[in-house]
Amino acid sequence: MSEVVKRTKNVKESRTNNVKESRTLLVNNFPENYNPEFSGLKSYYVTKNNLYFLVFNDLNSSTSAFNMIKESNYNVKHAYYKLFFRFQNVDLETIKYDDLKKEITDKLMEIHNISVLYFKFYIRNNKFIGTGDFTIDWKEDMDKLLTDKTLNIDDTRSISLYRFRSRKIFDTTKQINN
Repeated sequence: MSEVVKRTKNVKESRTNNVKESRTLLVNNFPENYNPEFSGLKSYYVTKNNLYFLVFNDLNSSTSAFNMIKESNYNVKHAYYKLFFRFQNVDLETIKYDDLKKEITDKLMEIHNISVLYFKFYIRNNKFIGTGDFTIDWKEDMDKLLTDKTLNIDDTRSISLYRFRSRKIFDTTKQINN
């Protein structure tokens, strides 16, 4: 089994077994006009549908608030922000998955102080196809990266960044009743 196939299986298994904590929480059943006050709360945003996005300064504050909200019987989950990327000037035949992943995540931490929660390269026929996605936990960080549009890995290699848009697959077949 190739390194790419092994790595892809490991990523899929870890995603289903290990939900990552984030610095942004989504709460969907706070009372109307609720004023959240939690230690380490940086900011919050309320949508028209009364969804609360709570943004924390650090992971410890977020985790503590998550547990308090959960114990109070409110629906809460970690919020994530996913970006799609395309490689520029990267030799996909010789690069190793873990080496390139480490270079990109280290560069994101070095330049923007962004920690990556999930990271995935896309493959076809057991080969990298030059694209992938990664997940971060602050919307402000996503907006910053999308404004820059490019992350330089080194002097010659870079990745172009795009907002991730998942394709919804709809069943277009119609059931005919006789």
